[in-house]
Amino acid sequence: MLKKLTVVSVILITLGFIYWGCSTQSEEEAIRELLEESNYTAEGSMVVDDTGDISFLNAEFTDSLIPWVKWIRKVKRPVERNVNINIYGDSAVATITMYLEGLPPDYGFWVRNVPQSSVVYRRAITDSSVRQVKLVRIRPRHWRIVAVTPAVIHTVNAYTGMSINEVRLEVPRRNYLFVLNNPTRFLKRESLPDLRPDDTVKVTVNINVEDDSGWVFLHRARRAIGAGQRRMALFKRDQNMFVGTWIIPDEYDSRPTVRHCAFDLIGFESLFGDSTATYASYLWIVPYIIRNPSDEIPE
Repeated sequence: MLKKLTVVSVILITLGFIYWGCSTQSEEEAIRELLEESNYTAEGSMVVDDTGDISFLNAEFTDSLIPWVKWIRKVKRPVERNVNINIYGDSAVATITMYLEGLPPDYGFWVRNVPQSSVVYRRAITDSSVRQVKLVRIRPRHWRIVAVTPAVIHTVNAYTGMSINEVRLEVPRRNYLFVLNNPTRFLKRESLPDLRPDDTVKVTVNINVEDDSGWVFLHRARRAIGAGQRRMALFKRDQNMFVGTWIIPDEYDSRPTVRHCAFDLIGFESLFGDSTATYASYLWIVPYIIRNPSDEIPE
């Protein structure tokens, strides 16, 4: 009798492990699908354009314009997204990592920095990206994103240490202020930048670059993710502060909507050096919401 009970117990335990393993695998698959589909975690903000415009609305007389330069990132695609998922009962944390590579002559950071010359310097790109996502389970195989960190992209083994210390987005006409000074902090959807059509946003970015300087660019989405990005060089107020003005266009067919913006610090030598210079950059990529006051926060 004892032998039969032992056999039954072993079978039940084995079935339990099989069920739990299949169940966990099924839940992880559901999370991966959500991360691929959700606008909160879509990585459409891997910007490779070289278009741009400049706004003078937030500039002061003493602010510096960027010297003449044209550049583009060309990253080898497809870019593999590695997703590590830890499930804790009805909650989960997903870590999304990517490695972005662009090696000349076909890829890389291409830059022209002499107006009278057609020479294009091509510098190798070796960037790493990480973002974390918090989720809760609504029912089996159905999850909801409740918070995200910014995606942080940095150049591996860069020639200089660089960081973004703080980003401030201010809309004076409605007394709105968004401040980000910790890229590892989870931002609930309700805490993401909450912008309105036709908002005029004052942008301030504080940086630090060791033994060098740099320049900060703002990338922001236009229409749907994948439909293109726009880029503008901010004005240099001092060695560590860059400012600009971002006008939210009323061009979206459906609201509310989620887009991504990037605060992109590029090393001075990367932009303005000669053929011996190498590439270094540091970015924060942040989802932002465009909606009318009566609209709900997007799912």
